[in-house]
Amino acid sequence: MAPIKESYHSAKKIMLQHGPCMATNIFERGYFNRKVPIAPDYMLVNSNFEKNLFLKNTGYTEKELMVTGLPNIDLYVKEQQNEKNQITFMLTWRPWDLTGSIEVGSYLDRYFSFLELIRKEKFYKDKKINVILHPKSRIILQEQFPDIYDKYEESFYTGDIKDALLNSKVVISDYSSITFYAFAGGSNVIFYWEDKALAEAEYGAPNILQKEIAFGGIVERFKDLHAEIVYNYNNPQSPFHIAQFSKLMECTSGHNTENTYDYIQNIIFQNEHNPLEEESAFSISEKQSSAS
Repeated sequence: MAPIKESYHSAKKIMLQHGPCMATNIFERGYFNRKVPIAPDYMLVNSNFEKNLFLKNTGYTEKELMVTGLPNIDLYVKEQQNEKNQITFMLTWRPWDLTGSIEVGSYLDRYFSFLELIRKEKFYKDKKINVILHPKSRIILQEQFPDIYDKYEESFYTGDIKDALLNSKVVISDYSSITFYAFAGGSNVIFYWEDKALAEAEYGAPNILQKEIAFGGIVERFKDLHAEIVYNYNNPQSPFHIAQFSKLMECTSGHNTENTYDYIQNIIFQNEHNPLEEESAFSISEKQSSAS
C-alpha cells in the first residue's frame, strides 16, 4: 500500500462543485488556480456556457472539464412537480458588510425590512415564510446585537435549506448559487439586486449573472419587492425564464449522478489506464438521452 502522502499526490482530484460558477465572478477572485498543488485535475460543469467560462478564465482544457451537471441537482429536478406553497428569503453573505452597526441598506437591515414587510402585508398571513440568515450573519447578530437577535429569533428559519427550497413557490435571493437549485426544483426566482453596483465594486469585477441571462424577475428597489413576490407566487415559471435557465444549466435530465459516475469510470479512469487512447465523445445530448 502506498503511503498516504504519495497516494494523495498521485491520485486524480475531481471537483464536483459547491454550486454553479455563474453568479458572482469567482474567477476574478483567484479561484481554480491550476498552479496550486491541491487544485483539482478535473472540474464538473453544468453546460457549455459554464465550460467556456473555465476555458477562458482558468488553465483547464476541454478534456479536464466534465459537462455532466451537478449530481445534487437531480433531487431538485425530481421534485419539480410537487406542490410548493412556501416563500424563501435568503441573501448571500457580504464579506465587506462587517461594520459593527446595522446601517440602512446593510445586510441585516434588508432582513429586518423583509420581516417588517411580511408582518404588515396580509398576503403573507396564511403562508409559511422561510427567512434564512447566512450562518456568518447569524453569529454576528448573536454576538454583537443579542437583544435584536432575541427579538427576531423566532422569525428566522433554522431547518435544512434544501427543504425550504424544495417547498418554495418563490425564492428571493441575490447572487447566491441557491437560485440555480431553486429554479431547477420548480421555484420562481426573484433576484433582489438593490446593491448590485456596490457588490460588484466590492467583489472587484462585474457579476457573471447579469440581466441578459437572468432566469427570474429582477428587483432593484425594496418597495417593488412585494408586488414581484405576489406575481411570482400566483404564476408558473415563465417560458422565457425556463429558456434562459436552460442555457446556463443544460444538464437537467435528473440523471447527473449516473452520468457523472459513468464519465469518471469510463472516460477519466480509462484514459489513466490507456493514456494513448483518444478520449471518447461524451456529449450533453447523449448524456441527457437517458431521460427520454
